[in-house]
Amino acid sequence: MMDSIRRGATNLLSGFYAGDSIGRADQLRLATVAGTAAKPAELYALLRAYYGGNGLYQNLARGMHDAGVANPAMRGLRNPAFRVVEFYVAALWPGQLPDCLPIETDNDRIVEPIHQVWTWSNWGSQKQVAARWLPMLGDLFIKVCQNTAKDRVYFQLIDPAHVVDFDTDERGYLTYVRIDVPITRRSRDATRSLTHTEVWSRDLGTFRRWEHDQGDRPVEELGAPLEETPLTDFGIDFVPIVHCQFRDVGEARGVGAFTLALDKIDEAARKATRLGQQLFRSNNATWVVESAGRDASGRPLPALSVGTDGATTGARVVVGDETMYSLPGGYTLTSLVPNIDFAASLAALNADLLELQADLPEMSYWRIPEAGGNLSGRALRTLLAPALTRVEEARGNAHAALVRADQMALTMAAHARLPGFTGIGDYAAGEFDHAFTGQDVIPADAFEEAQTAVQVWTAAKMQADLGIPLSRVLEERGYQPDEIASIEQGREADQGALDDALGAILDRQPGAVVGVQPGQPAPPNGNGARPPAANGR
Repeated sequence: MMDSIRRGATNLLSGFYAGDSIGRADQLRLATVAGTAAKPAELYALLRAYYGGNGLYQNLARGMHDAGVANPAMRGLRNPAFRVVEFYVAALWPGQLPDCLPIETDNDRIVEPIHQVWTWSNWGSQKQVAARWLPMLGDLFIKVCQNTAKDRVYFQLIDPAHVVDFDTDERGYLTYVRIDVPITRRSRDATRSLTHTEVWSRDLGTFRRWEHDQGDRPVEELGAPLEETPLTDFGIDFVPIVHCQFRDVGEARGVGAFTLALDKIDEAARKATRLGQQLFRSNNATWVVESAGRDASGRPLPALSVGTDGATTGARVVVGDETMYSLPGGYTLTSLVPNIDFAASLAALNADLLELQADLPEMSYWRIPEAGGNLSGRALRTLLAPALTRVEEARGNAHAALVRADQMALTMAAHARLPGFTGIGDYAAGEFDHAFTGQDVIPADAFEEAQTAVQVWTAAKMQADLGIPLSRVLEERGYQPDEIASIEQGREADQGALDDALGAILDRQPGAVVGVQPGQPAPPNGNGARPPAANGR
């Protein structure tokens, strides 16, 4: 993998600088970021190189050197790309299926079929690959497939670099997709490098497949396809591929988590490299022996050879890891270490990193241990507020894409009449609609949950004291009609037990310290005392 990353980065920079100026490189990078470059795969190769980190700048420097462009040596000593991407791996879909993606739907018949599709897709593992590709590359393509035996439907992640062309409609649904995947075919001991090309077209209503050695030539020049299948054979009239953008800036392709900060990352790496060079190069002491006296004739003392074994010309004695010099009278040993203000250089580098963190607030997640102490969930959410906002945007895009992939899979599986997928509803009737309950990146701790429970109890009691019917108060907090009726019956049996009935609201608070059922004592308030008795309403 790293070899392909390095080759891609080298080829990219060679193309940037070959026979042209630095300005042309900036233009090409800008065009690629804007989605107008001829080959977006080049940008994906560069972004993968930043994420991989190791050997990034060595290969970039080699490409620039081969193109005849001078460039100071750099090392990726301050490259936050990996950390930024891994933040989303930890925050986007954390945990195990199906708990990390709770399904909300009015049609409970589709829940188990969706879980079955996830199992067939190994989505518990593949979702983490998706969580890396999306922030790293800015794009994610999920293909809904049916195996040859047609006994299961599953998701397949398509490398965005292999999606060479696509069109969308006004809703963002794909109407045309061309995928080129490099493959190797073996015949006895010989191998051939070929390209697997597949084209999905909603307008033509077909799926076509080729294997060829023509590279990225137009489809009409590839000859007759090896396979051509109507979409209706799959029971669909759509392209079964979903495109998700990490950040939608109105272009055909998305923008990754750190794509727009590459220049600042390079600047921080440049300063860190220079600081490291000064630290190691300048601290390698060079010694000079100076003569401070003259001989009896008034002539300057002759040059002294330091480090020899002759005691008359000076001796070097090594004791442990210390070196001591014994010099004759009239000679001094002086170090030529330059007086460099390392603190100022480090401060300039740290200032750049703070500026970079303003563009990449995800970096704050990895600096939490530096804050020290036992920070509460509320304090962490305040500290990470900008990063959490970005998680919500990315999660919203990813959830919408996964819902569409689920709906496509249900449609294909129902058409194939797979066991468990019959009688689950119809997409056109809206019966495949569903959503996912968002998971907290920083969950509330037990103290926060207890505070929330008491606050909800207090608010509910105030509503009841103001004359709002208890049934309405309970309904607003998610109680079902049969539960409300049971609580009302208990209240009618004892008109003075309103506190007990309201206390049942705490059952709706996850992790509440005190769980109260009707007929039990009311919970304590925040000071440890029980709330005042109700007035009987």
